[in-house]
Amino acid sequence: MSNILVKKYPTVKLALACVLLLTIMHSCNKEDPGVLPQLSTSPVDMIARTAAGASGTIIYEGSDSITDKGFCWSMDVEPDLSDHSTENVFSEGEHMERMMRGLLPNTTYFVRAFATNSAGTVYGNEESFTTKPADPMTLYNLDLSYDSVQDTDGNTYKTIVIGEQEWMAENLKTTRYSDGAAIPHISLDPEIDLPMSPGYSWYENNEDVFKDIYGAYYNWFAINTGKVCPSGWHIPSDEEWKVLELYLGMSREEADAIGYRGSMEGAKLKETGTYNWVMESEPGSNLSGFTALPGGSALGGEGYIGLWWTATPFDPGPDSWWIWCRWLMWDASWIARSEIDRPSLLSVRCVKD
Repeated sequence: MSNILVKKYPTVKLALACVLLLTIMHSCNKEDPGVLPQLSTSPVDMIARTAAGASGTIIYEGSDSITDKGFCWSMDVEPDLSDHSTENVFSEGEHMERMMRGLLPNTTYFVRAFATNSAGTVYGNEESFTTKPADPMTLYNLDLSYDSVQDTDGNTYKTIVIGEQEWMAENLKTTRYSDGAAIPHISLDPEIDLPMSPGYSWYENNEDVFKDIYGAYYNWFAINTGKVCPSGWHIPSDEEWKVLELYLGMSREEADAIGYRGSMEGAKLKETGTYNWVMESEPGSNLSGFTALPGGSALGGEGYIGLWWTATPFDPGPDSWWIWCRWLMWDASWIARSEIDRPSLLSVRCVKD
């Protein structure tokens, strides 16, 4: 029958050939869908109460360049871009890492790395982790004798004699000046600049969890009133911090330097062990009894950095924008000395007059 059709209508054979040719041409011109990237998610580290470190590796970029990459996390399994996610990750070659913030204490999360190219988005393997509990446990040096002092709010702090100085062994958390006047509270908002007037805040605006762990955070304008410490106590000057550091073993040349200084002096300040610090690579010995905690600043860093004010401007004169501060890191045993701007919200340790 078909032969009769072709013989009777010779143009049909030609038409079928054309259709076949057009189909082949269309298939050849069809856009290549591309190949997705390949990546892996590493076990989570630097786990604190409300933050943790995510990392991963780009194994293969796929058919073209990656346009977005980062991490997704959730309290549910298989988190994706509809959950909490971060992009613009810190990268070094194929490696990528980023801190996950705004987590809940004592909570289990799931995290996956992701990468996107023109072919779409792909996720790495899933890792789980549990944040640290919110309980305010602090590990003091049980071989030393502590005294105490009380602030205007009625908070009682452990104090410790180190050399010829007596320091608070806890961060200040008063909401009132020593004369009884209220210190203005600053509610943190990432969309609003920090104020240029005296104030204090709590870590991530969370007084319930963090007040009894890291204390309050004060700006320089509050510090500069000279009234945040209990009566008979004051904010240590840059030189008074150096007296402490010299007693711990730092040389005068090191103490006068800027940046990372000394060797094991920082470990002597950190709380015993690593309950609050995120890593065990440089655990604190707390030989001094100072019991430094990793409160970060009010805006972040809990678990892996501690920052404290001095009372000394970086430049001579009362209008200096920069103020000397001290800081300790989770992965080091030195003490850093640097400047920080006045609106910053840092921890406070008072020293006895």
